[in-house]
Amino acid sequence: MIGDHKSTASVGCRIDTLRMALRGLGTDPDAEISARRMAGTIRRHAEQEGASLIATLSHAVESAAFEDLPQNLQALISALRATIANRTHAPFTLLLITADAPLAGSLNEALTATGHKVVTTSAASLAHQLIHEHRPAVIIVDTVLAGDDGRVFIHQLRTQPETAAMPIVAIIPRMAPDESSSSLVQEADAYFRKPVDPEEIATFLGTRFRRGHDLSHVSRRDPLSGLLNRAAFVEALESLHTSVGTIEDPLSIALIGIADCEHITTECTDEARDELLRKIASLLSSSLRSTDIIARWSLCEFAAAFPGEDHFGTSCAMEKVLSRMNRLTLTLSSSRTIPIRAYAGCTLLARDEPSMEALARAEGYLFQARFSPASDSTLTLVSDSLPRLERTARIALFVEDKSTEKAIAQMLERFRIEVVPLHQSANTLENLALSSIQMLIVDDSTAGNSAMQLIRAVRESPRLNRLHVVLLATSEASVAAGLELGANDYILKPIAAPSFADRIRRNLSRRLATGNQRPYTVMIVDTSISQLLIAGTVLYHQTGSNVTLCLGFQDALTRFSESPPDALILDFDIPAAALADFLGRLMKLPAANTVRIIAATARADFNESSSPAAGRITGRIHHPYKPATFLEQLRTLLTLPSEIRETESARTPVESEIQRILSRSR
Repeated sequence: MIGDHKSTASVGCRIDTLRMALRGLGTDPDAEISARRMAGTIRRHAEQEGASLIATLSHAVESAAFEDLPQNLQALISALRATIANRTHAPFTLLLITADAPLAGSLNEALTATGHKVVTTSAASLAHQLIHEHRPAVIIVDTVLAGDDGRVFIHQLRTQPETAAMPIVAIIPRMAPDESSSSLVQEADAYFRKPVDPEEIATFLGTRFRRGHDLSHVSRRDPLSGLLNRAAFVEALESLHTSVGTIEDPLSIALIGIADCEHITTECTDEARDELLRKIASLLSSSLRSTDIIARWSLCEFAAAFPGEDHFGTSCAMEKVLSRMNRLTLTLSSSRTIPIRAYAGCTLLARDEPSMEALARAEGYLFQARFSPASDSTLTLVSDSLPRLERTARIALFVEDKSTEKAIAQMLERFRIEVVPLHQSANTLENLALSSIQMLIVDDSTAGNSAMQLIRAVRESPRLNRLHVVLLATSEASVAAGLELGANDYILKPIAAPSFADRIRRNLSRRLATGNQRPYTVMIVDTSISQLLIAGTVLYHQTGSNVTLCLGFQDALTRFSESPPDALILDFDIPAAALADFLGRLMKLPAANTVRIIAATARADFNESSSPAAGRITGRIHHPYKPATFLEQLRTLLTLPSEIRETESARTPVESEIQRILSRSR
């Protein structure tokens, strides 16, 4: 029954079917029928091959009373898993793609010693032919290749039905930051950092990927949700497109996403997240027609195809789905319950249009919907026939070549991303600080070492050090230098339009999620309660900033030590000795050298150079604070957030700060 690779894959699919039926008992009336029918199939095969234990357990599932069915199902699943685990796996083929000769040699030696066949190439352009010829079980990709970007190649593998389900291991540069390593290879199943240990990779593949390939990657179903996976959806869409084209009926597709997916995955348990995804899968299955095709597209995204439906029919279906999804809630690890906000992008396939182009267009609409300023009561849906957003993001671009600048602007224009060119001058950093942007793209081909100098200057600037920086790199040495200076990500040249735009959108999405978790924080230090209340209330309600109110110097030092702010507004109209003592103690605290200090004073003769914090003061504003001019003056010195809704859930309510200040004054 399970004596070879092919039958093992079949058993793996049957286990998935039994698991889905087990989860559906009590809620899905077809689950019981599916479980008993599959048990009968397994019993007949087991009887033919003399597997008496499997046959007995399968018969128990077929004949069990409903209340005993879960227990019997679990016993059968456990027995099937144990049988597969005890099987001796046959050697399999691996494809190794790297231009690093020493790395290729050591990996080839280690993997061949385990009995597996290793096919090696140094060029991504040859990989597709080798995949077709050898059908590898696992693909190992060095993300830095000669003239190619390995991460772009990984994305291409994930978008093609032939390779979308293959296990992929990525090897990343040594200098890649720990916190961004997983984002550099989002679509790989695992990654290793250079210099790699060949034995460690061989052990990892032997214990994980053989079984993963046998049990899940052969299946065309997502094991968590029970829906089609991405590769199966693309295949079904191609088939639908061909058949629909012959009868001239319309065909629409939709991609559905969940807002703050990255935030949800870090703030809730795996069980809670998986349960939410299963609920959404069930909701989609029950809300749409049996003729519609539904699939899990990515971690928190789903796809649907609507044969015979035009814009109106698809929009009606999506409005129903989104309204039902927006009623769902999720309980975080902190026991806090948050509502779910779903959004969607829809498009209509033209008769002779390649399906992948339509899917790329739908992904563009999904990206626009993700940044839509919709309220909780508004459905976020962007499609061909609906108004699109004027702008989803603003990116600064530092390149010298005009053709490259124009090409990048055209690539991102379809996603309503505005590109702001920056040119080398003495005011480059100042111009960057005055622009309300979400990302900086730097080309290492600029004259001299200006690209690296700009990255260094951005990371050393208190005003810009949180800016997301992407490096356009020509070599691995340039990648290592850029990452060491503080670049968040890199893209190897020459760049390809679809993958480049997709990478930039992913970076923007991750940047938004990071911003949600930690909003810009301003600390206000004053000895007057009335001034604290005025400044704190105006700043909190008019911007997306987090506000920390400190009554007196000791309070400020304590709270600064606990959580350093991004900027500090300090009343300078106090005795000079007390001010000097406070600033002296403040400058000794960790992270004090990165905080911007704003002087609040009523003195017309105030001289920054003669103050106790000479060289550390960014500017001055008028004290006492006047609500009408306070923000206007502050915005000339700080790039404050403008979108309150996006950071609301991560901010400490200003009412809590006010209550704390009032309690301290008693």
